[in-house]
Amino acid sequence: MLRKKSRLQKKNSVDELTTLLFVFFSAAALICAVGRAFSSRGLSIQDELFWNGVYSDHFMDLFNPMRDSRDLSWVYQRNVIYPPLSVLLTFALSKLVPKKEIGIRFSHRYSLQANAITDTIWLVLVVLCVLLFAYCAERYLRRAKLSRMRYAALFFMVVSFPMIYCIERGNLSLMALALCSFFVFFRNDKNAVLRELSYISLAAAAGLKLFPAAIGVLLIYDRKWKAAARTVFYGIAALVLPYLLILLLAPKEGGIAQIVASRSSAMISVPGLLAGNGSLPLLAAKSDPDGSIMRMLDNILSRIENTREFSFDSTSFANIVYFLSSQDVISPEKAKTVSMIVFCTTEVFAAVLGFFCKKEWQRVFFAVFLILNIHVIAMHYTLIYLLLPLIVFLAQSAEEKRPKRDIPYLLLFCIQFILLPFYTNQMRLTMKAIFAFQLGLPTPYSVNKLLSCPMFLILSLAVMTDTVIGLIAGRKAKRKAKTPAEPEDASLPVAAEA
Repeated sequence: MLRKKSRLQKKNSVDELTTLLFVFFSAAALICAVGRAFSSRGLSIQDELFWNGVYSDHFMDLFNPMRDSRDLSWVYQRNVIYPPLSVLLTFALSKLVPKKEIGIRFSHRYSLQANAITDTIWLVLVVLCVLLFAYCAERYLRRAKLSRMRYAALFFMVVSFPMIYCIERGNLSLMALALCSFFVFFRNDKNAVLRELSYISLAAAAGLKLFPAAIGVLLIYDRKWKAAARTVFYGIAALVLPYLLILLLAPKEGGIAQIVASRSSAMISVPGLLAGNGSLPLLAAKSDPDGSIMRMLDNILSRIENTREFSFDSTSFANIVYFLSSQDVISPEKAKTVSMIVFCTTEVFAAVLGFFCKKEWQRVFFAVFLILNIHVIAMHYTLIYLLLPLIVFLAQSAEEKRPKRDIPYLLLFCIQFILLPFYTNQMRLTMKAIFAFQLGLPTPYSVNKLLSCPMFLILSLAVMTDTVIGLIAGRKAKRKAKTPAEPEDASLPVAAEA
């Protein structure tokens, strides 16, 4: 009986070497980082996250929108690029803070960093988002029959560099990740209610940050056309309904109401969006009475225009073009055109390859790639979306029992997530001398920021190459299988019957 049970366990077991290596590398890096923090009395943490050489900007990706949306009066005139659902959320959070503290001048906005109420608001949001993400990931890994090692892997994902950096920024991408994880891990669940909730959660994530909508391509890869259509409907609702609610909640005097009432012409000016005098016709003014939608689009386009340069934050292929431009290999004007061609080509190529992937983790990777390849939003904290394919990768590697083949992929993932050793003060000066003075590039103030872009690009090329090779090999195998067997040569002597 015991022998039968042990054989059954062996048959149903999985190979967790890949997960074990991820935990080992992450633990070793974390120990080094903590040791460095102790030896520097916390200066290494400050240099890595909170200090950029001039001031500390921690949590301000949340606190700035809370200030901007505190009364909903002409929000997008303040260069806000967040969609209406984000504006409504930050508006609701601002109501938890006294008026005199949230309504401070722009020059005094950093006082919110020392405010106990605003800090607590972000702390609660972080806990809720991390719990939802961990729950979805743990359930998925449990279904893949991973042992308790999955808890250690999830712990190191939560304390990974992109996750800590996202928390330090106070960016709502953390909430969008939690919602996206619910979609990725529950979209094929047997429970119809959970499946539908997963579609709604993706729509909510897109309503918060727009670009998570790209992950919905997984429904197309799954050939779930009706589910994809419903998700698109939910996504439109997540954009339109919050916008209509903003119109209802906006103050009746001042702000939007005053601008609309005082406008006597049939034109509404939207600088930078159109060539010439930058005006929109009456039809646009009627369909967008407060100018918010067009103003938001104008702010997004302005942000794109202002980020056409090389950055160690970016993981996009277009960043290569901007690097060449920074080295005077190509002119800035040509860089704009070439970068757009590179962006469109790599986006389409990755989206198409997703149809031919045999592995789920590669499909999820291509869906996330469509986000991280956008130069204007590709930041270190957006690398948290790469946790989704990493989790599926660990699960499939264990199920298929091929950890040795997956180790190169694991190393590329690890370099982007583990806490690599921080720079010392002396090394920072050396790095500045090399990058700023000799190469004319921004100075990367940590090893993580230095390596994340090239490692992501190498990982992307590796997955693309693997998919293409698998596609070619699969087609050759099909052709070989369809080829009829060759008839035996009649000239050969036939063996005599016994």
